[in-house]
Amino acid sequence: KDLFNQYGLFDESYRIISDTIFYFKSFCLGNASFKYMDVTISVFEGDGISENIKFLDLKNNEYHRFEKEYIPIRLYEASKNVPKKIKLYDDLKKNKIIWKIAMCLVRISKFL
Repeated sequence: KDLFNQYGLFDESYRIISDTIFYFKSFCLGNASFKYMDVTISVFEGDGISENIKFLDLKNNEYHRFEKEYIPIRLYEASKNVPKKIKLYDDLKKNKIIWKIAMCLVRISKFL
């Protein structure tokens, strides 16, 4: 509840990736932290909208929208082109905020 009070509720304009947006805002942009625990807290079927091939275009469009709305342009551009990514690595690392966002995205992606 504290996270919702501090960072807001799920953005329901994103039908599929609203949880990703929430995690990004609270863990990457905010100061929330998490700890991995090897405990099952939920079991669900894998047949929801996010796993349905019929909604793949919607899911991709939502990720593209998320990138445009939340990811700084230099990080976004670097992610689109591997040579650019390698070339900009040092520059990205020098900017502490950009680097924090990049590393947080890597950590979050492991759980999605």
